[in-house]
Amino acid sequence: MAYFVSSTTDQNYYFEDSIAYTEDHIRVRKLCWCDAPSKLEESTLCSHFAEFGHVLQIQTVRFEMDASMFQSGSVLYANDKDAARALMSTHMLNGVIFMVQPSDSWEQPDAYGTPEEEVNHQGPSPILALNDDCLEHIMAKLGLQDRLRFARSCLRFRAILQASASLHTSLDLIQFRRLTVWDIRDYFQLFGAHIQTLIGDFETEHSERLAEFIRDYCSSLRSIQVICNPQLGLHLHTMIANKSQLEELQLSNSDIDDEALFDLQDLSFAGGASDYSRSVYNL
Repeated sequence: MAYFVSSTTDQNYYFEDSIAYTEDHIRVRKLCWCDAPSKLEESTLCSHFAEFGHVLQIQTVRFEMDASMFQSGSVLYANDKDAARALMSTHMLNGVIFMVQPSDSWEQPDAYGTPEEEVNHQGPSPILALNDDCLEHIMAKLGLQDRLRFARSCLRFRAILQASASLHTSLDLIQFRRLTVWDIRDYFQLFGAHIQTLIGDFETEHSERLAEFIRDYCSSLRSIQVICNPQLGLHLHTMIANKSQLEELQLSNSDIDDEALFDLQDLSFAGGASDYSRSVYNL
């Protein structure tokens, strides 16, 4: 399912020659929208998006929050320039303006290469002839982002990188400062289950997604020792939700408000609900 961007300040795409690209330089053909009027029929939405070009697929999701209903979903275009026109336009139905953004890079049809690229690269690549030891040495020379993208190339490369997962028990969040959402997601898919300690500055352009990945993948997390900023206060509850093994929470130079701290009383720690005796707060 597409991810719905909650703020236009988090724009992670760009336009070039009338085509939209994600931050990972993937052509955009799939878009997602949020906060559309809840009573709209799928046929109405399809007609609306078809004004910009040929629609291959449309999906809708309805959420219920605070007794009010809103609708979100995704639309896939046959042509990338049609998707770009839809992305650049203002969308209004039944007098309500709703947001449209590109879906995540890995949800785009061309995320792992276009059919034309597959034709142009027929035959085995020379690097595949190397044994695993050689590939491990090559990966060791690469930076984190290059290692993640190298592993994204094929299942064999991914398995080689994942073999080092047990070494990734401690994570310094500063590593994510220049990574894209796709890179961060790959990191947690590969190593998240082994991470026991988070340290560093919780500062990234993708703070909301980072908090969600920590929640979803870091099942063994025991200690969080982070330097705070306002972004952390917005996502603290998400980040440490369902962390039954969490024993330590240190928030240095805290700049979060009381509301974020009150949210902690709803969390469950290893000793039971709201067992603060096992937690440390440096405010």
